[in-house]
Amino acid sequence: MAESKHYGRQIVGSLVLTIIILGAVATLFGMYLIPKYQISREQIYNVAVKVFPLVIGLVMIQIGTMVASRRDEDYADEVDKLPPNAYDKALYREPKDDQPGAGKANPAQQMPVVHPVVAASPVQTEAVSPAVQVSQSSIATPVGVPETETIDATFDTILENELKSAQDLDYDLTLMLVKAPEESHNQVVSKLSVLLDKASFPFDLGDGTEAFIFPFYNQAETEELIKPIEQEITQENPSATWTKGFASRNGRVLDTEILVHEAQVASGSS
Repeated sequence: MAESKHYGRQIVGSLVLTIIILGAVATLFGMYLIPKYQISREQIYNVAVKVFPLVIGLVMIQIGTMVASRRDEDYADEVDKLPPNAYDKALYREPKDDQPGAGKANPAQQMPVVHPVVAASPVQTEAVSPAVQVSQSSIATPVGVPETETIDATFDTILENELKSAQDLDYDLTLMLVKAPEESHNQVVSKLSVLLDKASFPFDLGDGTEAFIFPFYNQAETEELIKPIEQEITQENPSATWTKGFASRNGRVLDTEILVHEAQVASGSS
């Protein structure tokens, strides 16, 4: 009933507004246009007969559009409307529709359901004989795994491995031998070892000779690399003296003895 009255008020209001507008238009037409243009009643009648159905049709279209839009809004509100007790549904075990006193929850419904918990029986542990314990420990322990793995990091091994890798992958490798007298050895060799640590493998060969293996460097690149280091050593120790020699793979397939011999010859050690 409330919705019918709601629509009725809008329809009646639209009709009244339309009548008022038509009356105002007719009054203005009769007061100003008819005397001015001397329009006869037959002409007015003919025009009114043609215009009146159009006006009635426009009014009906307006009323239908208004009712349809209002029903769409009501339908959207009805879809969005929550069902009864939906706002507090989680608080009840069995939610029901609104009833007298439904706002007050039943104490029986508010109380949580407690299920009896049966205590688990204690696990009885049996004594394990020493023989069984020994067999279990022997199974858990891996057999045949070496405790430690030693890596041979001597000069001959590293040079052989690096030279083999350079020949397999076809990149260059340079060996540099540096020899300094005893009074300059610590100053020269220690400085070179520290500054070339990231680019080479340094080795002390004894007799004041230090070997540096440069993977991926040819002789020209190695000389450019150590040139600023030599200048720094000379500036810090003007009296320091040393000799050096280079030997590069240079695309060749050779063994370590040939490479070492060429470096020794270049440094004047042999």
